Amino acid sequence: MNLVTAREREAQAAVGRAQASGRHLAQRERNWLVPLGRLGYAAIGLVYVLIGVLAVQAAVGQGGDTTDPAGALGHVIQAPFGRLLLAVVAIGLVGYALWRMLQATLDTERQGTQLKGIVARCGYAIAAFTYAGLALSAVAMLTSGAAQPGEDQSAQDRTAWLLSQPYGAWVVVLAGLAFIGVGLNQFVLAWRGTLDRQLQTRDMDVRLREIVSVAARLGNTARGIAFGLIGAFLVLAGVQARPDEARGLGGALNSLAQQPFGPWLVGLVGLGLIGYGVHMLVAARYRRMVLD
Repeated sequence: MNLVTAREREAQAAVGRAQASGRHLAQRERNWLVPLGRLGYAAIGLVYVLIGVLAVQAAVGQGGDTTDPAGALGHVIQAPFGRLLLAVVAIGLVGYALWRMLQATLDTERQGTQLKGIVARCGYAIAAFTYAGLALSAVAMLTSGAAQPGEDQSAQDRTAWLLSQPYGAWVVVLAGLAFIGVGLNQFVLAWRGTLDRQLQTRDMDVRLREIVSVAARLGNTARGIAFGLIGAFLVLAGVQARPDEARGLGGALNSLAQQPFGPWLVGLVGLGLIGYGVHMLVAARYRRMVLD
């Protein structure tokens, strides 16, 4: 028992030393890490505003598209000065991925090592890998000019691989339930009107705080619907052992469009995604970027 405790203490001490070393290195590089992280929030905001605008346009029959972040990048490169804009967005996505990884590994948000904190830090790490992959898609578009596979195809490929593994169907179902859980949490945040505690709201005027509060509620609601649908499709894929049932954000929006009052639902979710994008754009300026 004492031996196990001693080993646990040694492991915790090693983790603490590694985190302290990482924080020291991050502090030394603060002059470029913080601006890069802020650019990352701005890039994510731009991507989600574009996804929301395209969804609203599709809902009202004015063109548009029900797409995901990878699809939004395809629209960016087609815009005037699109390659330059996409290059800036790609750099921002790298910055966002790096910032999320710092949050996960260095515990800059002080989440701790209890179960709740570990889950939150795992979420940061998943976001880091997700947006690093999106940054690679942007780079591939810039170098090849070809459109990259969307979230639907990626989700189906990952689901097919998981289903081919032992107990893979269970893993897919559990992943789906996890997405549904995240979606429910987004609804709770929307109902409470919870703003990011790291936003420096005291530096905002009253009007901006009101705008950000509304944008956060809309964004959390839209994300709750999106995560819930993505999770439901994953559960269905696991239960039926059919990877083609898996969906990304674009597929979730398409499924909404096929329901009764589908255009209205897509339009409302699109407005919510615009709200989330606005929230992220404000966070690019007002979020506390902590490295110690």
